[in-house]
Amino acid sequence: MIVLCALLPYYAVYVAHFARPTGGATGFIQDDMPYYLANAREIFERGNGITYPNPFDSDGAAPAIYFH
Repeated sequence: MIVLCALLPYYAVYVAHFARPTGGATGFIQDDMPYYLANAREIFERGNGITYPNPFDSDGAAPAIYFH
């Protein structure tokens, strides 16, 4: 019982997010989460899955020099 009470503040964030009156729950509970997801997708869209080019370079033929 004490453990459930201790976890209540953490779960309250998700309950508040999904119970919004607008009904637009996205799963992003922080403002910068879509940005990081977009950068992660760059690895597969512009790179080969391991290396990727500079995400701020708009050139389609930019060299893939970064890796995770």
